[in-house]
Amino acid sequence: MERPVLRRDAEGRIVPRTDLRLVPVAAMVWLGTLAGLEVAAVWLLTLAAVLGAGVAVLLFSFNASTSPGSTIRRHNRLQRLPYQALSARVSGRALVALAVLMGAVALGVSASNKILAAPIAVSQDSGGASGIVATLQIDAPPKALASFGQGDAQQWKVAATIVGVNDSQVQTPCRMTVVLTGSGAWSDVVPGQKVRAAGALLPPQNLFGAPRLQARANPRILSEPPWYHAVAQNLRAAFLTQAKARSPDRGALVPGLVIGNTSMTPEELTAAMKTTGTTHLTAVSGANCSLILGAILLGARSLKLRRRMASMVAGLGLLGFVFVVGPDPSVLRAAVMGAIGLVSLLAGRRGQSLGFVCLAVVGLLLTTPTLAADFGFILSVLATLGIVLCGSVLAKWLERYVPTWCAAAMGITVGAQLFCAPVLILLQPQVTTYSLPANLVAGLLVAPVTFLGTAALALCTLVPEISGILLVPTGWCAQGIAAVATFFAHLPGAALPWPEGGFGLATMAALSALWYLALWCAFHPVQCGKAVELVHRKIVEVGL
Repeated sequence: MERPVLRRDAEGRIVPRTDLRLVPVAAMVWLGTLAGLEVAAVWLLTLAAVLGAGVAVLLFSFNASTSPGSTIRRHNRLQRLPYQALSARVSGRALVALAVLMGAVALGVSASNKILAAPIAVSQDSGGASGIVATLQIDAPPKALASFGQGDAQQWKVAATIVGVNDSQVQTPCRMTVVLTGSGAWSDVVPGQKVRAAGALLPPQNLFGAPRLQARANPRILSEPPWYHAVAQNLRAAFLTQAKARSPDRGALVPGLVIGNTSMTPEELTAAMKTTGTTHLTAVSGANCSLILGAILLGARSLKLRRRMASMVAGLGLLGFVFVVGPDPSVLRAAVMGAIGLVSLLAGRRGQSLGFVCLAVVGLLLTTPTLAADFGFILSVLATLGIVLCGSVLAKWLERYVPTWCAAAMGITVGAQLFCAPVLILLQPQVTTYSLPANLVAGLLVAPVTFLGTAALALCTLVPEISGILLVPTGWCAQGIAAVATFFAHLPGAALPWPEGGFGLATMAALSALWYLALWCAFHPVQCGKAVELVHRKIVEVGL
């Protein structure tokens, strides 16, 4: 395929064009996995076969058009075509074939998941009720759900996979990803464990979500987790114990900022963070993974390790962090997106960053098809696209007026928010007026919390005294983030209503585009004046 053509920016510097060739491949895979969440397996296989036949036709026509005989017959015409144009035509046809092929693969993967989950549907229908007895494999650490009243018992949510259904002492193998909810007894399960539970199989909360399993009894442990999951569980438990030993104001937010555990976060603070658009800080995001990966890379390079060895050490460190936090789909996509973003930045290949994002999307969707309709995954992809496509551009505009580090922080924050704002309207139909300043101020404290908190997490069982010392400044920074969220949440007009549904999404997308246009005009007054003058001249010529 043809490499992206270089171009020059407004200041005459050579910059690579954005590589868009993998965008249709990622789009086809996304559409295939999204369709696979609702369409029956037989129709998925049929459509996959049709797409596969289409790929065969494309490849056959491609080989026929490039055979030696056809090349000789069209020698004169080829002499008149520039090589770049001919290469672009061949590249475009091959790209279409690749996109269609990956769409067929995605449909096939979705169909196989449907077939593996078929015994669960049969068991549910034959019993005439939604109650099942299932064998599950725990996929991620439990998370506390918000309680609705003072007397309500704490409920927990666990990501799990049903690997078998039990009927009359006979277990039927199957496979289905579910979200299990249960009482406090489910707070002690560990990723990698196999448990047996009886409960009600409920439909997803949204159209494409994972089914829900409401547990009616405590889990029955069938097997212990692997040793690495047990070590990670001990680290998480020791870290939570030390965080609880801190004062409530300082230690409550630390587990959420470091490992995504929000069980200690007060409801008032959670509401304030929702109002200010800072709730993403209490989830393991690509920013956390990028910070950790960058710190390990910097430390490895400072020890005079070669680039390849330093990359391997950083990769192993990020893998260890993922296992300690919990290898659930949200953490995995955050790690992949964070690694892609940092590698693109370090490699200096901004033109190819979009291609890296598309590869990450394809890999994640093929391994975990349920991510196709997950709002967390969608927001993560949009935030990464905002950083890749707009963040560096906005940072360059701001470098003329503020320091480089401040311009980079502001560019990343603004770019991510411009891309995520339309989808956030679907989750919460309101405009967080002070989201940008709140994230900018709180973002200054995220890096020290991530570095110090992760170091305390690694040392909490080996050297608990040093871990406790590190948690003191970590708590101070966490308290600062809580103060920022509380301050902006209590300002007038902190949350303004916005239309719901598709109309709200469309209007917010239009507003984001207008914001970007306004920023361009503000930082390019000369070009803006010329554009206005050109539009005025055209209007006069038309006679409007």
